Amino acid sequence: MIPRIFLAIIVVLVLSHLGLIDMGGLPWDSVEFRVSAATVMVYLLWSFLESKRGKDAIDAAYIAFLIVLLVSAADGFLLEVTVFGGYFWIRWLGLFLFAFGGMIRLLGFRRRSAALLRRGRYLQLPGLPVALGSLAGLATALIVAASGMVRKEMIPWEGERD
Repeated sequence: MIPRIFLAIIVVLVLSHLGLIDMGGLPWDSVEFRVSAATVMVYLLWSFLESKRGKDAIDAAYIAFLIVLLVSAADGFLLEVTVFGGYFWIRWLGLFLFAFGGMIRLLGFRRRSAALLRRGRYLQLPGLPVALGSLAGLATALIVAASGMVRKEMIPWEGERD
């Protein structure tokens, strides 16, 4: 994951140096841009840290989480059909929930606790779409959580301590 991140940074820097993209043209003063950018950065950091756990299997719960991410990102960044605006403190709260859920999941891996993994995912599921401002993503997250997909998450170690 780190080589891909560094490669992406190098590509952006080269394109910026060649004048093909203008980083100064980004709306840095927009609260919406800042919360969305912060959400993407937290997602990338969490994704990198969790990928270090060595789990190669992709299970139904992870696919469900990716569906929530896809719906939220498509609605929040491209379609803007069910995006809510104005109440940016709610979006910052969503980012906090997502980041806190990620920290709980990392603690769950460290302690080998399936319960902490699930609790972290239950915070991440609504946090991500709220941070991206997508009501469609939030509805998808609530359906995933209510359907019990989180309970189907594969545990990357033999036997649970809980």
